[in-house]
Amino acid sequence: MTNTINTDLPSSPVITELEAGSKVAYCTCGWSAKGVFCDGSHSRKETGMAPQIIEIADTKKYAFCACRKTSNGPFCDGSHSK
Repeated sequence: MTNTINTDLPSSPVITELEAGSKVAYCTCGWSAKGVFCDGSHSRKETGMAPQIIEIADTKKYAFCACRKTSNGPFCDGSHSK
């Protein structure tokens, strides 16, 4: 199942507050049970994909793209509503 992205994804962003200096692994395949955060499903499903590691610069709320249509990944740019 190489490069297979889950297409049954929510259309609204996941908004979460993160602290400066933290790192998160954004799920690029869409199969994670943790939503927008990687749980390793890409390996189990042999998608050929890998998470995008993000270093958080500022403590604030971030809107992560859940639909995987954004051109500003991993952050929501409103593409889900277009």
